[in-house]
Amino acid sequence: MRSRRFKITLITATIVVTIGFVGFGIGLYRAAWEGLYDVYVPDGAAYLVIEHMKANDGAWPRSWEELHKTFLSIQEKNGVLRGFRWEEYPRRVGIDFTADPAKLARAKERRDESPFHVIWSLAHPEARTPVDPNIRLLKYLREQEQKTAASN
Repeated sequence: MRSRRFKITLITATIVVTIGFVGFGIGLYRAAWEGLYDVYVPDGAAYLVIEHMKANDGAWPRSWEELHKTFLSIQEKNGVLRGFRWEEYPRRVGIDFTADPAKLARAKERRDESPFHVIWSLAHPEARTPVDPNIRLLKYLREQEQKTAASN
């Protein structure tokens, strides 16, 4: 009798621990996946902003609606934009829609970081990611400034 009760207790404990480990593993996997989105979606947003500026004579986007039109245009030409659905952008990224690209292009560089912070992860607003969307944007703005200076 005692041996049977011990076996049932042992089996039950094993099942509970296994379910706990599986649940923990799933949670860890989801957290890692979400973290990757939080790192790379802002970079995709910088790409979107740059493509918007290219299509609109250098004009900075004023809203998510304007960027959505750009997104749809890119999607129509190329298919999926960097693997992210549209819904991920406004949900995960902050953009300063009042920014002035001319002022951003003239911003003084800082060592190892962007001189401005106009695109950021909403989950980690102050975090510096391995792929800084603002550095991508700064490079584009500086290239455009050099092209304009060379043509004058």
